[in-house]
Amino acid sequence: MPGDHMTLTRSEAAKKMWTNPEFRKKRTELYQSPEFREKRSKNSKRMWENPEYREKMSKIRQSPEYKEKMSKIHKEKWENPEYRAKHSKINKKRWEDPELRKKQSKMVKEIWTDPEFREKLSKIQSELWADPERRAQISENNKVWWAKPGVKEAVSGENNYNWLGGLSREPYPFEFDEELKQKIKERDGHKCVLCPATDSLCIHHINYIKEDLREENLITLCLSCNAKMNFNRDYWEALLTELQSTRTVTISTTIYIKTWRTQNA
Repeated sequence: MPGDHMTLTRSEAAKKMWTNPEFRKKRTELYQSPEFREKRSKNSKRMWENPEYREKMSKIRQSPEYKEKMSKIHKEKWENPEYRAKHSKINKKRWEDPELRKKQSKMVKEIWTDPEFREKLSKIQSELWADPERRAQISENNKVWWAKPGVKEAVSGENNYNWLGGLSREPYPFEFDEELKQKIKERDGHKCVLCPATDSLCIHHINYIKEDLREENLITLCLSCNAKMNFNRDYWEALLTELQSTRTVTISTTIYIKTWRTQNA
C-alpha cells in the first residue's frame, strides 16, 4: 500500500536522524524547554477534552496488541543498565523538588477520595488476583527483585520515605494484650472493616500511636488491608477516623437495643 510505504519511509528517516548525536542533542534541548513543554501540555489537554478522542485512545491502549507492543518496548529499554541508571538519576532529581512532591501527593489524594475510582481499581485488582498464574508470576518477580543486592537497604530504615524515627520498632504497651484485641474484634463482628475478610485479622491503631489504646482508636483489619496503612497515612487516618465515628454511633445504638430487650424480656 502507498500509505504503508510512506509511513515506513518516514520511520526509517526519523531513525536515521536520531542516530545523529547533534540532532539528538538539539531536539532534546527543545523538548526539555519550558516553552515546548507548556505548549505540548496545552495541546494534550485540548485533545483529551474531546470525548471522541478519549474513547478512541482508550480502546487503542486497552487492546492486547498495544499492551504487548508497549510491554516489549519497555522491557527492552529497562534491560539496558545505562537507560535504567539515567532514568533513576532523572527521577531522583525530580523528586528533590518539594513543589513536585506536594503536587503529586495532592493529585493522588484527590484520586483516592473518588469512590468510583477505588471501586473500579478494586474490581480490576480482584480479577487479576483471581488468576493463579498471575499471582505466581508476581510472587516470583518480587522474590527476584528483593534478592538483588542493595534493594532492601535502599528502602529500609532512614532511606524509606515513611521513616518516622524508628517508631515502628518501639514495643507495644503491656495493656495491648489479647483480651483487648479480642474485645475489638468482637465489637467489629470478627471481620475486616474495609473488606469482607474474616481470617488473618489484626488490630490497627488509627492514629498510628501505639500508646493510644482508646477503643475508638483501635479497629479490626485483615493483614492485606493493614499493609496498606503504611502508605498515604494521612488519607487512611482521616478515612478510618470518619468511618469509626459513624460506626461508633451504630454500635452503641445496637448495644443499647440488645440490652433493653434483655432487661425487658
